[in-house]
Amino acid sequence: MDPLFHSKNGPMNKHLGIIALLLIAGFGINQWLTKSQADQVISTIDQHAEQSTQRTLAVVSDTASAVIRDQFTQEREARQQAFGDIVSAVDEAASNAVASQFEIERATNKAIAKEQRRQGLQHVYIAEGLQLAGTAKVAVAEFFMVNDRFPRSNREAGLPEPTQFSGQALTSLVISFDGEIILNYNKKSGVHRGMIRLTPDVRATHMIKWQCKSRNFRSINQMAPGCEFDPYA
Repeated sequence: MDPLFHSKNGPMNKHLGIIALLLIAGFGINQWLTKSQADQVISTIDQHAEQSTQRTLAVVSDTASAVIRDQFTQEREARQQAFGDIVSAVDEAASNAVASQFEIERATNKAIAKEQRRQGLQHVYIAEGLQLAGTAKVAVAEFFMVNDRFPRSNREAGLPEPTQFSGQALTSLVISFDGEIILNYNKKSGVHRGMIRLTPDVRATHMIKWQCKSRNFRSINQMAPGCEFDPYA
């Protein structure tokens, strides 16, 4: 191949060929080049080829850098998005946990309040019967002082019929054998057919001491100090 159209950098492209023709034209039309002139043309072509290569490499480098930057930016945004999703998930889970705990506490407090209300009403209903029993104790004691024995019924003690004492929870107050007072309750008291027995015990001094027992109300000692739970009463 003619040296004019080949350099150490390989075959010339279209633009370098044009440059070469222009350089030849500068040395004169239809004029053969000397060796030194040909070397000068080839050297100029090589310089332009080198510059063109450098510009191409710069463009490629800039393009690669831009691609790397875009990829890095995308990865960073993806990481930030993933982190944001994790934070959102944790926040949501925490919020749900707090809400669940709040619901549990509210339900627990509601159940506790309901139980406390039930116990409070139970105390009131139990006290209803025990208060009326105070009147019956006096009647039994008076009968004993006069007759030296205990009455065997409401009528004998001078009290109304058993059902006449009925109220919210108390269904009857019965004077039984040997002056024993029996309080019968309905389910409002917390125990259906609940019962409390008040039994008189005469001491040597003729003073009457009352024993209070229940076979139904397990917490009777809390509702009525001095009373005790006895499953066999």
